[in-house]
Amino acid sequence: MTTPQHPDDFLRLMRMRSAEEDGVFWIDDERLAVFEPEAARRVSATNWHRFVMHDRLLDVVRKRTSTPVRWSRIRSVWLTQLHALATEEHHGRLIERMQRIIDARLDEDTDLVMHTQDMAVRSLLPLALAGLTAREADLVVLDLHMKLLRLVSPEPGGTGHLLRFNAVQVRSGLVVRRVLRERARGKRTREPDLADPFVDLLPDLGMDRALDVVTAVLTAIAGPPGTAAVSLLYEFVRNPEWQQRLTAELAGVEPAAFRTAPTRAAPVTHRFVKEVLRMWSPPLLLVRRSKYAFDLGRTAWRRASGTC
Repeated sequence: MTTPQHPDDFLRLMRMRSAEEDGVFWIDDERLAVFEPEAARRVSATNWHRFVMHDRLLDVVRKRTSTPVRWSRIRSVWLTQLHALATEEHHGRLIERMQRIIDARLDEDTDLVMHTQDMAVRSLLPLALAGLTAREADLVVLDLHMKLLRLVSPEPGGTGHLLRFNAVQVRSGLVVRRVLRERARGKRTREPDLADPFVDLLPDLGMDRALDVVTAVLTAIAGPPGTAAVSLLYEFVRNPEWQQRLTAELAGVEPAAFRTAPTRAAPVTHRFVKEVLRMWSPPLLLVRRSKYAFDLGRTAWRRASGTC
């Protein structure tokens, strides 16, 4: 009997092989590892360009094909809406939400890692799905936290935990469905968030595919932003002189200038954040199934069943 490989050992092996083989190498006959940034961009572009969403559940049951919707179209909608949300007004609201959450817990003993994660999720939630009632927001946040804890927890938990996890996930999905349906019917205000453009695409998407799209947005705010914030705190602890330097820079920045163009208003802070994300970039690994042939110069991929 062989001992299961610890995830840390696997990552260490991948790093060693990546360094030795210039970032692109075969793990086995079916899996190609791509760690070289430019190669990874080419592989991703090749696959994303022609990926289409799965058929609607109703159409699957009826054994018919749904209206094709390319993921590239979904990404284009996201990017357009993100550009519309990248304004001084929205930056200011985001900062205010973060400040309120932090101020409300100043006198509490708390797990700083989980507090930072919760602060990131709750402050970003209105950008992903706005206009929720307090109860709806709490349910969506609980679902996101449970998904994150399940991902990082070394123990899977018992049957009771799994049942609660599934129940919360279903209830959170019902919230998203209700919001999209009521916006489409004029019973709920249209909000400037990342979910709203898909209300207009409901005839093509159908509710189940629209739910998948909004869930993808919610998943995006559930882990990486909080992880990035915790990584910054970690580097502040390791390098207190940088904490002092950034505090001094930000103290001299006008709030309006920071909300309008934060990278120009605080260039040292911007460089520090980018360097921390370079060192502690989440997630560590992404696994994708490749459906289209590509050629990286030294490695050609032509098997439709493989992953990379």
